[in-house]
Amino acid sequence: FNDSPDDAKKLGTILAGKSAYINLIPFNSFPGSHYNRPDLDKIEKFKEVLDTFKIPTLIRSAKGDDVLAACGQLNSKN
Repeated sequence: FNDSPDDAKKLGTILAGKSAYINLIPFNSFPGSHYNRPDLDKIEKFKEVLDTFKIPTLIRSAKGDDVLAACGQLNSKN
């Protein structure tokens, strides 16, 4: 994952001065996944770093994860 404040700084440096809009989409866990969704505090800190670069950023809300139908989950169940 690229979810640390350092990752946000690197992204901010790359995008600074460019026309960009960032959608932060939290990872949607599924059975058998080796990853977990970062907590909201970590996601908000990532956004705060991007805000210092004046990059418009939105934290997307998860929908459908309760029935394994969220982004990245549709092919997770065999």
